[in-house]
Amino acid sequence: MQSESQEKADKARSAGQTKKALDLYLELCAKDPEEPRWPHKEGEIRRRRTWALRRLRIATIVVFVLVYTLSVAFSVPGAIEPIIVSPEASQM
Repeated sequence: MQSESQEKADKARSAGQTKKALDLYLELCAKDPEEPRWPHKEGEIRRRRTWALRRLRIATIVVFVLVYTLSVAFSVPGAIEPIIVSPEASQM
């Protein structure tokens, strides 16, 4: 029989609410330290979140390089300025 916390954690995980599910699985780990499922599910969520962040960082770098390359290739002056902010501009 599933506990209320377990049901909430499973629902949050299936709904894509990873932060909430992670918190609930940590709570389940504290309540039942002998149960191996909770640390396993917690680790799985952490691994997936880490990979999602890595993919986002890579996509950001790819877009930056693409914009920079196109601005240089087509010699569009100032095309890269909105992305790179100089320290002098931020003080104004």
